[in-house]
Amino acid sequence: HGKCDCGKCKCDEGWYGEACQYPTTCNLTRKKSNEMCKNSQDIICSGAGTCQCGRCKCANSEGNGLVYGKFCECDDRECIDDETEEICTGTCVCGECTCHDVDPTGDWGDIHGDTCECDERNCKAVYDRYSDDFCS
Repeated sequence: HGKCDCGKCKCDEGWYGEACQYPTTCNLTRKKSNEMCKNSQDIICSGAGTCQCGRCKCANSEGNGLVYGKFCECDDRECIDDETEEICTGTCVCGECTCHDVDPTGDWGDIHGDTCECDERNCKAVYDRYSDDFCS
């Protein structure tokens, strides 16, 4: 419902939102709109947003976009460490931090932790994968 202009959506008349996803005038009843915003547990926008004309507007007060999804079901704030406030250095998908191991087989590398902050390979500058040797 708009055009991309310099990396931002420029909405056509009658539409608004970051992706021009919300109509300025809604022809749905409040009841019908709310029905369209309910997730599989019958909760409007997963309790993490508001319903705008049958579409969920997720609560991202800091404008960080960490709460998203059709029903605001994904919350990447769960990938932020409570103590250090660092975000997952792997890939955060729908609130789950997945660490990237160097070896695609996952046999070695040992990157772990809530935000992938632990890298056991740091114990030795050169890891000998044949002897599985860390720290001599």
